[in-house]
Amino acid sequence: MKTYISIGFSLLFILSIIGCNDEAPTPEEQEDLAKETLFELMNTYYLWEDEIPNGIDPDDYADVHELLDAMRYQPRDASLSYVEDLQEFRDRINSGSTGNVGFGVNLVAEYDETNPNLLETIYIRESFSNARDAGINRGDQLIGINQQLIKGLTTDQFNNLLAEVSEAGNAVFNLTTVDGIDQDIQVSTGEINIEAITLDRIIESNGKKVGYLALRSFLREGLANDVRAIFQSFASQNIDEIVLDFRYNGGGYVSVAQLMAEMIVPAEFYGKEFITFQHNDIISAEFDSTLILTAPNSSRNYPELNLPRVFILTTGRTASASELVAVGLAPYIDVYLVGAQTFGKPVGSYTIEDEETNYMYSLISFQNVQNELNIDYFDGLPVDFEAADGYQYPWGDPRDPMLGAALNFIDNGSFGVAARKVSVIPSINFDEISSKEEAAYGAVVPLKK
Repeated sequence: MKTYISIGFSLLFILSIIGCNDEAPTPEEQEDLAKETLFELMNTYYLWEDEIPNGIDPDDYADVHELLDAMRYQPRDASLSYVEDLQEFRDRINSGSTGNVGFGVNLVAEYDETNPNLLETIYIRESFSNARDAGINRGDQLIGINQQLIKGLTTDQFNNLLAEVSEAGNAVFNLTTVDGIDQDIQVSTGEINIEAITLDRIIESNGKKVGYLALRSFLREGLANDVRAIFQSFASQNIDEIVLDFRYNGGGYVSVAQLMAEMIVPAEFYGKEFITFQHNDIISAEFDSTLILTAPNSSRNYPELNLPRVFILTTGRTASASELVAVGLAPYIDVYLVGAQTFGKPVGSYTIEDEETNYMYSLISFQNVQNELNIDYFDGLPVDFEAADGYQYPWGDPRDPMLGAALNFIDNGSFGVAARKVSVIPSINFDEISSKEEAAYGAVVPLKK
C-alpha cells in the first residue's frame, strides 16, 4: 500500500492512502482493514496516544466507529476525532455539502413567558440552499407552515408538523420579514450546502469605514482566494476598522486563518510567530512546526490593512481555526471578542483519505500553542463584552447586539449598555447541521513527504 502524505496549513492535515490491490475486498474485509488502519494511525499520530487504553484488539469491535470510541481520550476528545465516508467528506470540502437533505433552515424558538411549554414565535437563524434561494433570510419570523399557525404549539407538535412537511418534500413557509412584511414562500427539500462566506460589506459608522466579514467556515477549496479578494476590496476602500463575524464558524483551514491574520497585522510584526503545532512524543521531532506571519511576496501576494485592532464576534460555536485568528493576533494587536465564550478547541487533526477502505479518518493529532500568550483555552476564549446573538436581524445589521456593541466601541470607546438577553429556552434546530460539519474543523496543513 502506497501512502502519500499531504499536510497543509489549516486545521486539517490531509494524508491520502491509495491501495495497490486490484481485487475488491468484501465489505467485511474492507471493515477489518479499516479497523487495522485506524488502530495504526491512532497509535502513531493521535495527540493523546499515551492515553489509549492497553490491550485493545481491533477484532473485538464491530466497526471503526466502535473502535475509535474505545481508543479516544474522552476527557479531551469526546467527539472531535471521527471517521466519515470518503465521498461524503470530499463532497463537503468541494461544494459545502453537509450530506443532509432538508429545507435548509436553522431555527431558534422563543417561548410564551406565561407558559414556557408553548411556542411564542420562531426565527430563521440561518438559511441555506433551497431556503436561501427561495428568499428566506436570517431574521425572518416563521409564523406558520402551510397556514398552520405556530404560536401556541408545543415543541412536540411543531416537530411533528416539520416531520410531515419534510416527508412531503415541500411546504409553504408563512413568514414576517424584519421589515414587517408578510410573505408566503414555497420551498422544497433538497441537499443542504453551506456557503463559507455569508456576507461582506462596508459599514459607515461615525465617519469611519468598518469592514465587516461574516465567515461561516474556513473549510472550502479556493476559500483563500475569495477571502483575499474581499480584503483587497477593503484595502481599496481604505477601511479604518474591521469586524470578523465568526459566531457560527467551527474552523477549517489554518492556511486561511494565517492569511487573514497576515492581511490584518501591521508590517512590523512580520516574522513573528502566528501559531506552533505540538505533537505526541512519537512524531514531535518530525512534525512539530511554527507558522510565521509572513510579508507578501511575488508568490504569495495579498493586501495589507495594517490595522491596530480587530473585533471578532463569537459564540460557543466559534472553534478551532476561527479561535486561531484571535490567538495568533493577540500578542501583536488589540483583539476584542464580543458575544459569548468560544468553544475551546486548541487542537487540530490529520485527515486521512483512504481509498482502500473508503473512509476518511480525522484524528486529533496536534495542539495549537501561541508561545507569546502561553494560554490553554480548552474551556474557550472569554469575551471582552457579552452580547446576545441577534438572530432577529439580517447579517451585518447594526441592530444586532453583537455587531452593535462592536460599532459602539468603534464610535465612542465603550461597548455600551449590555445587549438585550432574549429568552430562548431550548433551541429548535430544523435541518440541524451534522456534528461532523462542526467536528471536522480541525486543522488542514499541506506538507508533502
